[in-house]
Amino acid sequence: MEATARLEIIGLTKDFAATRALDNASLTVLQGEVHAVLGQNGAGKSTLVKILAGVHTGFQGEIRLDGKPMSAQDLQTVGRQQIGVVHQEFPLVPQLTVAENLFLTRLPKAKLPGQVQWKELFAKAAKLLESIDVRIDVRARVEDLNMSERQLVSIARAISTNPRILLLDEATSTLPKSDVARLFSIIRTLAERGVSIIYISHRMDEIFQIADRITVLRNGQSVATVRTAETTRDELIQMMAGRPVQIQYPQREHKLGEVIMAVDGFCEGHVYRDCSFTVRKGEIIGIAGLVGAGQPALLRCSLICSARTRKTCAAACSSCTEEVISQLLSLFLFTCAPLDPSPSGAD
Repeated sequence: MEATARLEIIGLTKDFAATRALDNASLTVLQGEVHAVLGQNGAGKSTLVKILAGVHTGFQGEIRLDGKPMSAQDLQTVGRQQIGVVHQEFPLVPQLTVAENLFLTRLPKAKLPGQVQWKELFAKAAKLLESIDVRIDVRARVEDLNMSERQLVSIARAISTNPRILLLDEATSTLPKSDVARLFSIIRTLAERGVSIIYISHRMDEIFQIADRITVLRNGQSVATVRTAETTRDELIQMMAGRPVQIQYPQREHKLGEVIMAVDGFCEGHVYRDCSFTVRKGEIIGIAGLVGAGQPALLRCSLICSARTRKTCAAACSSCTEEVISQLLSLFLFTCAPLDPSPSGAD
């Protein structure tokens, strides 16, 4: 028996002034399937997500949910109950408990005005997490959770309204590989229950692991929809690029200039100890590490060169002016992608 269409997008077009973000794009997601949406930066994936989430209005085309046409207003009201969205940035309130975040706009009210039925709230939250086999203390504050746990709370909140569709936007971007398998288990459980999953990711290996079908976007247009088992990585890359790509990362000869910045023995309280690196003209420096290892703050401290850090930050100029700092920032390719600590975990 062929699965029925849960979501149909037909000829979707969205303009931002003179820029066309989506151009007659189409997508069909079946009931209970994991459908990946793939494309380069600027292909229209984020715009598609925000339209389905009810953020962007003023689009042309047709969107149907279980055969029923959905207007922009419908997506902002009924759609928010039927389409759960997990954004790349966690929309959680750190100071509140897990339970409060799960039912933030639907807290069970007590008889007295302004009061909350805490016992009922914690029970509902525990039941929701148990339904996807997540073991997190519902009384814990979100600020005390690690990144993986916060992601799981975001997913639990998205499914708390029993949506028909769950949209995951770069859901593994902050997760180490050891936690990706856990997320995939939850996705498969939801799909078995009939929930349709739209999975957006740049990580090709993950898409081949979890997706049933793949739709490729290029320049705002839907290029093709293929079954995952019937395509290859090279075919998908060619669809994304619009041309054959024989060498994904060609070798380039590039002569580096003189050192324009050197950080030697950088220390900052208990956060950094003896951090050193140099930057040359025309060089791209990558700073990587596990989530929470302190890469963003290291970059900020090194480039801001506050009075406290000038002692350990030396530049080839007489002083670190705002102009120099701006130039240095433009030389960095900075990544916070989490790495698996195991020897075989490197991508």
